[in-house]
Amino acid sequence: MIYDYRCPDCKFEMEELVKKFDDPVCCKECGHPSMTRKFPAPAIKSLNSKEKISESLRKRSLADAKRRSEEYGENARRQVNTALGRK
Repeated sequence: MIYDYRCPDCKFEMEELVKKFDDPVCCKECGHPSMTRKFPAPAIKSLNSKEKISESLRKRSLADAKRRSEEYGENARRQVNTALGRK
């Protein structure tokens, strides 16, 4: 995984690909033997946000289906009326 690190001595910050978390990461600027791992804010949406997005997409899909159904019905009526010579 990629982690953000900060040197406690020179305040240098960097990202480092770490395969095993227990291995110390050395500073590339000053050579400090153990950098401090930063803990960034999580980059995930809450469950409520996901639920709102899902609900919005479901409603939009239903509205699109209803609109297409109404358009299909209107087109079918026009074709029947045209075939029968009605306006």
